[in-house]
Amino acid sequence: MSEIRALKVSDVDFGVDVIRLEDGYTTHGGFAGNKGRRTRSLPMSANVRRVLWPLCQGKDGDELVFQRRSQPGEPIVAADLYRRFINACKRAGLPRLSFHELRHTFGTQAIRKFKIHEVQRMMGHRHITTTERYLHYAPDADGAAKLTLVLPRFRYEARMANGVRENEVCPVYAAYSDVPPEPDPAEVAEVRWADWGEFCDAVRAGRQSISPWCAMQLAELAALAADAAMSAAFQALLQSAPAPQRPQIAGAQARWLPTRDSACAESKGPELGACL
Repeated sequence: MSEIRALKVSDVDFGVDVIRLEDGYTTHGGFAGNKGRRTRSLPMSANVRRVLWPLCQGKDGDELVFQRRSQPGEPIVAADLYRRFINACKRAGLPRLSFHELRHTFGTQAIRKFKIHEVQRMMGHRHITTTERYLHYAPDADGAAKLTLVLPRFRYEARMANGVRENEVCPVYAAYSDVPPEPDPAEVAEVRWADWGEFCDAVRAGRQSISPWCAMQLAELAALAADAAMSAAFQALLQSAPAPQRPQIAGAQARWLPTRDSACAESKGPELGACL
């Protein structure tokens, strides 16, 4: 809001459709610089150009674009500016928003068209890490190629120690990523990169503890890869469980009915789902 109140006619370049933000104005601090205390430029869209054009016509370059109605030449009152904004939101059928939410909206839209360093410059972020929060909204043209559905029908059924029965549909994907994973800590206790072959060897040798449903997934993945020896090893791992906890496998589906003393409970409980 301070940059809007301090915007001068000379900051709006209609020749190249660019707005230069060089200053900011607050009621108590006066003209005290803009966000980041650095001049930055923003592209001016056609809609913004149509709005600003009549507000700049007939004014000198050092005059303010938005002026106080009762005192021409003085910066517009912040409360008046916000009141106009709220009224505009109502007319557009939008919920009550803040100017800062508009800033976040700009970031999520800009990252889809501009490179991250350009967005950093336009938003006045001193550190690139601040701008990285918007990367989640950037398009990924190769995203589909990085994600492959390999076990579309995988599912299991588990009965908890308290008698609650859980039916899980857990399709398994193979994915490629060039950035570190950021799992939800409420859902995933630990993450680490592992070579697939080494991981399978560790499970076969008993060096890697896994959940019963992960063992089912590995068996199906091994079968999918036409690795008969590996598939047999994991089938044997499944069959080594005590009879009451033994999974019942039929084609592409599997059922696991653990009790209080099952290996499932020993491996951090059924809340692990399809994860290790």
